[in-house]
Amino acid sequence: MHSIIKSVLDHYQYYLFKFHPLGYAIDSRVKKQWVINRSMVSNTLKYCYFRIPKCANSTIVRTLAYYDPSIPYDGKDETGQSYKKRATLLHARALSVSALYKKYYLFTFTRNPYLRALSAYLDKIIPADKKGFVDKRNAIAALSASGSELTFRAFVRYLETGGLCSDPHWAPQCLMLPVGREMIHYVGKVEKLDDDLELLINHLFGTGAYQGAIMRRVGRTGSADKVLQYYDSELFDRVYKLYEQDFIRFHYPKDWSI
Repeated sequence: MHSIIKSVLDHYQYYLFKFHPLGYAIDSRVKKQWVINRSMVSNTLKYCYFRIPKCANSTIVRTLAYYDPSIPYDGKDETGQSYKKRATLLHARALSVSALYKKYYLFTFTRNPYLRALSAYLDKIIPADKKGFVDKRNAIAALSASGSELTFRAFVRYLETGGLCSDPHWAPQCLMLPVGREMIHYVGKVEKLDDDLELLINHLFGTGAYQGAIMRRVGRTGSADKVLQYYDSELFDRVYKLYEQDFIRFHYPKDWSI
């Protein structure tokens, strides 16, 4: 009986994501549920945060929860999981992306693609305890020079040979949005997180509301300090080609700079 109920629920969820009107514009190269489930909606204050993985999600979500009076804030939730699951795009009171744009303040945060790719590698591929990534780890190791090492070069090769959209944590950022860039009211940058969060929080909750970010303290990869340990000129070129649209649409320079 349990398996039958699970099968029915799985089918219901599949068709819900497939035919939901706010999912029509999602690029077919990524799963609709990746994008829909990573949209944090407030029907009280009429905002919608599109959470792109590996772009300071936990800090931004915890900060929103801290300042938003409609969300019961729990400082013990280090990753913000309880806030991320509260209300997704499925809960938005809009039946088209144009209605969503008119009714809600849409925003997201992006990250330099060089950093984001490295952070995904350090966070999801290197740790042996990431059970959901075993098959990907094996595929990446098989592409290394030795056929068994989890090198960053092998990870890039994996992305080049069909793995680019195999997981939301490294899928291109422009594909992880349910609307076009031109419909997003505000795009913050992880590289300017405190400044951009201040602008966002003051816009949502009133001038002077911002008193600082609620930072995530654990699980950070420190990729910004490790770029030159993993990249060489060839890898910079290869990663740029993989994420060229992210560089262009979100105005990141091709030449590496922190």
